[in-house]
Amino acid sequence: MSKPDDPTPTPPSLLSAESRGGDINEGGLDFQMAVLMTYVPRWLAMEGFTMLIREASGDFEAQFFAPGYGYVREFLEAKDHSVTPKEFWTEIEHFQKFDLAASDEFQWFTLVSAGLSTELHPLTNGLRRLRDPYAFYDPDSAILEKSYKDYVAVVEKMDRSAHDASFLFTKVKIEPDWAPVRDSARAHFRDALLNEIPAFQDVPGRFIDDAYAALATIVRASRNKPIRRDQMENTLRGFLSQDQRMVRPAVRIHTAMDATYEAPLQELVAWAKFFGGEARNFPPPSEWNDELLPELRDTKQWVLEHRATRRIRLSGNRRLSASVAFGSVFSAVAGFTIDMIGRDDVIWSTDAHARADTPAYELMVAASSASTKADQLVVIIGVPRDISGDVQAALSAHGLQTAARLHLHGSGGLASADQANAIVADIKQHIAAELCKTGAKRIHLFIACPAFLALLLGHRLNATAPVQCYEWARGGAYVATCLLA
Repeated sequence: MSKPDDPTPTPPSLLSAESRGGDINEGGLDFQMAVLMTYVPRWLAMEGFTMLIREASGDFEAQFFAPGYGYVREFLEAKDHSVTPKEFWTEIEHFQKFDLAASDEFQWFTLVSAGLSTELHPLTNGLRRLRDPYAFYDPDSAILEKSYKDYVAVVEKMDRSAHDASFLFTKVKIEPDWAPVRDSARAHFRDALLNEIPAFQDVPGRFIDDAYAALATIVRASRNKPIRRDQMENTLRGFLSQDQRMVRPAVRIHTAMDATYEAPLQELVAWAKFFGGEARNFPPPSEWNDELLPELRDTKQWVLEHRATRRIRLSGNRRLSASVAFGSVFSAVAGFTIDMIGRDDVIWSTDAHARADTPAYELMVAASSASTKADQLVVIIGVPRDISGDVQAALSAHGLQTAARLHLHGSGGLASADQANAIVADIKQHIAAELCKTGAKRIHLFIACPAFLALLLGHRLNATAPVQCYEWARGGAYVATCLLA
């Protein structure tokens, strides 16, 4: 199917004959159910998976949340027979219609079948040989360029266009080896469940069979109706032991420092743009406030609506401003707990509270005089590096030369997460006292500290004042980043 000239094609309808295929013909439904039940554990293992629907636009669709993009979908058609070239291209054209109408909504179109006719093998083999090693080579390499041309030639030999070849390569998964699932649906479901959800590895087989039956009942009864992630998770959790039910996996979020990061499907990934690269060239404050913060808030809202946990497992890299912002949105007062994965996979947890035996940490404090009154309060935190000289030199560029100032400096490194909690409690107390003394209405935050301390500061720095963050940028200057209101 060549790309049509009409820039606004008529969207497909949920009432069209293609969409009502399951209502019109129940043939192949057992195969479709077997495929869907095998997919469910795969999808539940993906952090962004939100819900699925059966017999709406396609045989079934899955909806995923992606920070910065909103919701995207995977569209899946299942055929219980060997697909011929004519039927194959009819399905591809069906996919293209949906993609033309709403290309941003669909991440993948998947064609599952019990086989493919031999005439299609050169196409699918060429697609596999091009796509599988693609990430190994430089995108501009001569090898990839020549390989892609050869792949397009295979498609054109079937009287299809280069546009069809591009659509297949970028948007379509072809899975032709599903014939065995037809006669062993429960076994395939069990294998997928044990592989994707480790908590079920110690569950007796009879309980897994019961879990299959309970989940299948929900799926069969929900034709053309969304089935939420939490509905399926709660059904499956009913077959775990009491101890296992008490533990709910944390939501895994990865902050990338490189836009080319290839994310596992088991992570939500975002915010590479705000790392600034090696040159520390950061976006203007408007982009931090209009992009990064809304993405964080949308992610928080998705967690609240679709996940029965408020524990976050945070991995990856981020600048200090982004760490403060992350902690602020997923705050303690909102009921969140964050496990930050540090160097050597050490876990730093925001609920590791200070204890009686927590090592003391001395902060050196310098503040404005008791008579100072100001609308703006500059807070300088250096742990263990003292940055007061650099900040003082930068204040005039930001119109802060007359602001009140609070300088907090600790010369030692962090010993533990509970010590960090004690330090942040101390910092928060000093900030609150200085706001009261000066009457300041806004905090200007300049920090140089370990990432976890910045995260924890945002996590607990509530009920103070709006916080304007700053980042050390290229050329030895500080630039404004996000405003945490």
